[in-house]
Amino acid sequence: MKLKITVVVLTVFALSPALYGQGFPNKPIELVVSSSPGGGIDLIFRLIADELAKTLKVQVNVANQPAGAGAIAAEKVAGARKDGYTLLGSLLGQVATMTVANPKAPANLVRDFQPIAILHGYAAVIMLGRADAEFKT
Repeated sequence: MKLKITVVVLTVFALSPALYGQGFPNKPIELVVSSSPGGGIDLIFRLIADELAKTLKVQVNVANQPAGAGAIAAEKVAGARKDGYTLLGSLLGQVATMTVANPKAPANLVRDFQPIAILHGYAAVIMLGRADAEFKT
């Protein structure tokens, strides 16, 4: 009898991730853009958001945070959960300048972010996620 109970318990534990695990993504993704709505950088990230939504089959919301030369957007993403659902869209120069100008700032390019995509051809546009997130691409 003990053996049957042990087998049942082990089977339930073995199957539980398959039964209840949810793949990524299973909720909307927020793309925080460090520029004003309607500009060239905003347009690029809105196009990226549309393609991400099609590819991942989940809603991708663009949230513009233009204040503080990108610092507000960077702080928002750096403080978000490390689950991959909050990304930063910014000019590389904004985040790099912010890091060099104030290394003790709440958001730091080296300490807090992991580059996901660097888009060449338009002023070094970069998409970043949290440095300690499990995903890297």
